Amino acid sequence: MNRRYTSVLFHLFVPSGCVFLVALLMLQTRLLPVVATSTLRFFSVFVLTAAVALALRFRLYRVLLAAILVLLAEQVLLGWGTKGVSTASDLARCVSLLIPLNFGFLLLVDNPTFDRSAFAWWSGLVLAQAAIISVACRPGPSVFTWMESAAAHRFTSRMPEISIALFVIAAGTILARWWFTEAPEDISLFWSLWAVFAAIVNHSPGRTTAYCVLAGLFLSIAVVETSYQISYQDELTKLPGRRAFNQMIAGMSGQYAVAIVDIDHFKKFNDTFGHDVGDQVLRMVATKLKDAGADGRAFRFGGEEFVLLYPGIRAEEAIMEAERLRRVIAESSFVVRGPERSKRERPERRSPQRKIIKFRNRTDTTVTISIGVAEPPSEDATVQEVIVAADKALYLAKEHGRNRVELYQKPKSRRQHARSQGTLFS
Repeated sequence: MNRRYTSVLFHLFVPSGCVFLVALLMLQTRLLPVVATSTLRFFSVFVLTAAVALALRFRLYRVLLAAILVLLAEQVLLGWGTKGVSTASDLARCVSLLIPLNFGFLLLVDNPTFDRSAFAWWSGLVLAQAAIISVACRPGPSVFTWMESAAAHRFTSRMPEISIALFVIAAGTILARWWFTEAPEDISLFWSLWAVFAAIVNHSPGRTTAYCVLAGLFLSIAVVETSYQISYQDELTKLPGRRAFNQMIAGMSGQYAVAIVDIDHFKKFNDTFGHDVGDQVLRMVATKLKDAGADGRAFRFGGEEFVLLYPGIRAEEAIMEAERLRRVIAESSFVVRGPERSKRERPERRSPQRKIIKFRNRTDTTVTISIGVAEPPSEDATVQEVIVAADKALYLAKEHGRNRVELYQKPKSRRQHARSQGTLFS
């Protein structure tokens, strides 16, 4: 299976997906111990409030609004403030229609630009929905009578078929966005949405609250994973950063190889086309380096430099993978796209000192890289020594014309040099 798809499936199901499936199995088969409803409701409010506080602290406004939505949905499903409603089923139907729509709206929220006016607008939208619920669920004939499903299956008899379609559409849209952004908060929205779905389908005080607790846990996990990502992932290239590299090499021993990658004439790209195009080059190279091969991992080391770490293999095998990457990048056509490609402001574009050159015509060019490879010369060699050796090999590749891979060779002693020349050392 392609490494990209393997990574997608892993991040989709670990940990939130696995937790959801296990909890679903245990709740449906009643393997979990019985917990007092009042205790469970207190725990639910605590978890969701904690998710709100954490999201507010890290300015993850999608997570913040999702936690508020789940908290309100739980209270509505449990009949909070809805005395005299026609049936509990009507409440579930209202929530089943509004929750997927609201989660879909959350995808329009831009964390960097979200402010008080945006929050006020969103709050007004939620209050309008609360008014709709109060009208729809007042005593008398149910407004949902026309939506009753004719299917005999127990599942579809629990909620309108249109709401099921809305949940599927909202979940698919969230997944599509996550495919491009790889943001942990999108995964949390996906699984939280299905947790609320399960709470509606299993509309009973105990299970509804349990699934809402689950949704709160998913949202809290998103905050933790996002904070980790901020600390250990490079924002521009989405590769692990230097801190992640330092953590991985801590205490490393045995056989391994290190390759340092440098983009050839990167300054020329910036001077010719502007820093915006330089960012495009960095992202393109990072995308290619993600498939490092031989269980290798790529890291953004800083500037136009990257590092490939190959645990458990010798330098000869690492050179083969490095040469493959060099060839893939050199044979890829790089299209310089003008500012019309994206009007959305990104964090890396905000510096007033950034040089931006405007051009109209499409320009095709090529990008090449130079790579230096090294391995531990002895068992007691440190990782820093190997990095220095790989860096020396990189400069040797540049001296030999760039767009090539070089292996670090330990300099010969005077005696070895003399013997290789067929003379005596004195």
